[in-house]
Amino acid sequence: MQGKILVAGLSIPRIWDATDSASQLARVVRSNDRTLASSDLVQLPLVDGGKGTIDFLVSHTLGSFLEVDATGASGEDIVVPIGFAGEDGKLAVIEMARVAHVQHPGELGTTAGIGQLIQDALDEGAFSIILGHEEPLACDAGLGAASALGVRFFDK
Repeated sequence: MQGKILVAGLSIPRIWDATDSASQLARVVRSNDRTLASSDLVQLPLVDGGKGTIDFLVSHTLGSFLEVDATGASGEDIVVPIGFAGEDGKLAVIEMARVAHVQHPGELGTTAGIGQLIQDALDEGAFSIILGHEEPLACDAGLGAASALGVRFFDK
């Protein structure tokens, strides 16, 4: 055999995270071709912005986590992580669903927590921010996030 086989897996909600998915797929490939050595397969978990994005990007880049207070979609106070990828911590990773997740698309709520997390990341010295997106998110047209970042809105 020439080269390697890339085995890429996405998370399967409530069953496997992306790493487990790639591992299971690699097992299936190896079971169908017993001549393959483990070194013939390259496993690549894929993250799509949803659950597990912070964990994957931060742990695979020797980054760090910071637990911060934020406002949840229904206005409650919650504690959520911000990830800082790489040893210099200049790339922040935020999973928006951790603060703005709602049960149904179009459901009202606030995105203020997203703005708070962005501001916390900037305050910690982040140069760039990855916003992981997973539906459904609170529906306020982003006004909550913008307001938390200091934007003022007027009706006239």
